[in-house]
Amino acid sequence: MSNRRIITLIYLLVVLNIMDASVTIISIGAGIAEEINPIMAFFLEKHVLWFILAKFTAVFGACWVFWTLRDEKMAQLGLKISVGAYLLLLSYFCIELL
Repeated sequence: MSNRRIITLIYLLVVLNIMDASVTIISIGAGIAEEINPIMAFFLEKHVLWFILAKFTAVFGACWVFWTLRDEKMAQLGLKISVGAYLLLLSYFCIELL
């Protein structure tokens, strides 16, 4: 996979992470959803800023690993799976809101 494609997927992963964090915070605040990830729920219970910090740290850390190991097939696969998982998660959430 080319560096350009990897960069595009990493940017997409970051944007999807921001969208997921935003939708999560808004929907929980509105009382229409709950955080099912126990680690993220722990940070969200502490304060929304801890939740954002933990979420962004995890994803930016993963992006760093994907970029550092960009020539490895497993890292490329992990990046594709991560983007796909976020797309599925956000699609599911959008369908549930309708």
